[in-house]
Amino acid sequence: MCSSDLGTIDDLMVAEFNQVKSILPDDKDQQRLYRSPVSMRLLKRGSRGNRKTPAYAGWKDVVAASDGNPRKLLRLLDRLHEGSIINTKTGSITISNEAQSQIIQELALGAFDKLASLPAHGGRIKKFVARLGNRLTAKLHSNDTVARDAASTRIRWELLPSAEAAALRTAVDYGILCPWPFDPTTGFPAAEHRYWLSYTIAPKFWLVLRRGDIVPWKESNKDQLKLRFLDE
Repeated sequence: MCSSDLGTIDDLMVAEFNQVKSILPDDKDQQRLYRSPVSMRLLKRGSRGNRKTPAYAGWKDVVAASDGNPRKLLRLLDRLHEGSIINTKTGSITISNEAQSQIIQELALGAFDKLASLPAHGGRIKKFVARLGNRLTAKLHSNDTVARDAASTRIRWELLPSAEAAALRTAVDYGILCPWPFDPTTGFPAAEHRYWLSYTIAPKFWLVLRRGDIVPWKESNKDQLKLRFLDE
């Protein structure tokens, strides 16, 4: 992720980033956990009007956004090649961070829109992903606290109505919800029922492409960093 690359962000956002750095935990491991979500929040705030900030760029994000699916990776690489620029003098091919991020987020929106066409449960799955994505977005980008990066949730299958459970199992089958830890014999988690949202879809919601901690549905997450942005 190029979240730490603040070269395209204005002076206000640089000041905000410096302010946040000064209150990051002293422990380096804790700093690592908070740096990506704080950067993502600043990048989303900087994407206003016609100005777009590069939230997703670089090989690591490209691979993550393909969800480990070779077809998705090739499709994404084709789109990135279409958006690249050839230097006529050197023959080198480059694509800006902003263009990379725009393409990844456009593909994420397209993947989300296509959820409704999944067999049998498409409409229900799309509604669930929208609800989950909006909840994760609010957790990361709202209020005066920042939670450690999370694109994960917990599902208790025994509490779900049969139709809802069938829909979410279809979502797992299609890689929209990815279980961890993974039990290859069942295709479902080996321990707690933990799932992260597909990294192909996550950029639609401005989420960090990392599983992170689980976001509880009904209880507040205590692992939060208190901060206030300069214009709030």
